[in-house]
Amino acid sequence: MARLYLRYHIAICAHALTKRCSQKLNRLLLSPIGRLARKNFLKRKLEFMVFNLQEAIPGKNNFEYDRIIRRSVDLMWEILLRNLSRRSRKAKPRKITNESAIDSIVSGTSRGAIVVTSHMGDWEDLIQYFKERSELDTCNLYRKPKCEKMVGFLRKFRGVDQYCSGYGLIKRFSNANRRKVIALIGIDQKPLNKGIPINFLNRPTQISPISVQIALRFKLPIIIAKALVKNGQTEIWFREIDISNSGKLTKEDAERYALQRVMDEVAQDIVENPDQWLMWSHNFWKPAQKVIDSKEHVYPLHDELFTKKENIA
Repeated sequence: MARLYLRYHIAICAHALTKRCSQKLNRLLLSPIGRLARKNFLKRKLEFMVFNLQEAIPGKNNFEYDRIIRRSVDLMWEILLRNLSRRSRKAKPRKITNESAIDSIVSGTSRGAIVVTSHMGDWEDLIQYFKERSELDTCNLYRKPKCEKMVGFLRKFRGVDQYCSGYGLIKRFSNANRRKVIALIGIDQKPLNKGIPINFLNRPTQISPISVQIALRFKLPIIIAKALVKNGQTEIWFREIDISNSGKLTKEDAERYALQRVMDEVAQDIVENPDQWLMWSHNFWKPAQKVIDSKEHVYPLHDELFTKKENIA
């Protein structure tokens, strides 16, 4: 626990220091630290990361797996240095594909939308993009850190309201007035206490269902977003997905079906761009502390769930 607190304090101090230095000086100070941290990180995590990659994308040789992991780690440190050394969070050049998916939310009749993303590329730039759109009321769901000081740091750094539980998001949509609410959720992280058993990257795991629960409750569209880094520029893609079912599923099965649809889309993005995903070092497949299903602890894989829907229809 002491090491965890120390890491958060170091992050806060580094961020405070970079705000008082020029970008060139920041690069000079932080680049050596980044190289040392990268070397130590790969020494500790490389074997575990390659194993996760092999399970998710079988069929490649060892050289290809190693190259993908090293590119992912290089990108992780590049994004970290870029965000820490950027003194201003003003708009920066970016390419956006299918922005009409967001424009339709603004002109539509719904209260807003659930925007689901993963830790790919410069995913923090998605928060900045929505922050720049003043006609939208943007909030972000994150896993609450154990260090309370980190909460204030995240709010100040990202500039949008942060919620560590679904209650805050539900209240936000319930009170939606003129501006449409956008809830940005990084879904590829382990639930703190509870999750729905689901298939993710060819292995069973548990994922928090709060994104689909809110979408089904308020009849909100779900938009999948990804922000890749290509040639030094952030490229953002949006696409809306359909999570509707035949209407004959129970509430729990409807949530499972919707969540699996979302996770399949996220997994597809990761498989297509594995060197852009920054979370190969995380153990998503370790059992959660609690599972939202007292009847069975390992839910069937997604193919069976889709078959179940087709049979009912």
